[in-house]
Amino acid sequence: MAQDGLQTFVIERPIPGVGSFPLARKEGISRASNAAIAQMEGKVEWVHSYLTEVGTVCIYRATDEGQIADHAQLAGAPLGPITAVDRVLPD
Repeated sequence: MAQDGLQTFVIERPIPGVGSFPLARKEGISRASNAAIAQMEGKVEWVHSYLTEVGTVCIYRATDEGQIADHAQLAGAPLGPITAVDRVLPD
């Protein structure tokens, strides 16, 4: 699963109502996340996110869970459960 030393993680971010936020606010969240990733020197990569009314579910690649937590702190983003992905189907 891991490539280039990175593991895939599913991250839950409790941001109530994020799916209905105005576009400018969503873009601001994205800019903060991308700025944090740039500071992390290849230890974290964003893959994609799903926005819902209860929060976001994000797919990231990182060296470990600690880097995911560091990214959230740098980005000023809330952080819920972090789950390592063992396998993607179909594989």
